[in-house]
Amino acid sequence: MTDAPDHDPDSDPESLDVEGLVEQARAAAAGAGTTEEIRQVSTALSGKKSALAQASRRLGSLEPDARKALGQRLHDARKAIEGLIEQRRVEISFEELSREMAESRIDLTEFIPGSVPAPTLPGHSTWCR
Repeated sequence: MTDAPDHDPDSDPESLDVEGLVEQARAAAAGAGTTEEIRQVSTALSGKKSALAQASRRLGSLEPDARKALGQRLHDARKAIEGLIEQRRVEISFEELSREMAESRIDLTEFIPGSVPAPTLPGHSTWCR
């Protein structure tokens, strides 16, 4: 798992490399191989303590025009990161389900007809002619 980039939470939010965060999310999501790993990636990159969240909390200290521009960039980055993580989460879920189904597969080629009696259907007699 890749940790959030080193970013001083007290520094200027405009100095945050928003595009770098998206690229980091892309790499971290691609590197995740299990549901737990993608959950950890999600927490690190878009959670309450992430660099993205910290920059969002500091938007109030900016001038209105800078706040609007950076706010839009942060919003776009958050949506992109969440999309990448969700896409990978779906892929991982599919892979895990496929693996589970392959492991629990029943080999029906060993079934011998007549070895298991068929159930009697309602209205049918058990007596055969």
